[in-house]
Amino acid sequence: KVRYLPRIKKCSDSIPGVAEAIGKEDWDALRDFATVVADDTILPMKLYVSSLTGGGTNVKVGFAKDMLNAAKSFEKAQKALVTSVEKKDVAKCSAALETMSEALLAYRTSGKLLGPDGGG
Repeated sequence: KVRYLPRIKKCSDSIPGVAEAIGKEDWDALRDFATVVADDTILPMKLYVSSLTGGGTNVKVGFAKDMLNAAKSFEKAQKALVTSVEKKDVAKCSAALETMSEALLAYRTSGKLLGPDGGG
């Protein structure tokens, strides 16, 4: 939990600034977010869900499926954002960021990870 959640929260906290960068067409900031911050968020999202459902326990975590689906949606949108930044397409950047934001919110809400430190 301590290893994964700070990276997930960092990405979530970065989204308003990224939306501004899209408006300003700050392609360097967008590239940095898409290829570093957002990219570094995908694996922690998946690993955190895995840690909830794995470990040899028989604990049934009903919301884990929703979290995994949100992680997959986030990953797909992150790839779209990278492509959109390369093409300098403002509209597609906005759409990809909106999908990423929605997926991240769904993930954090499902996992009750809305606390100030990114945890529950």
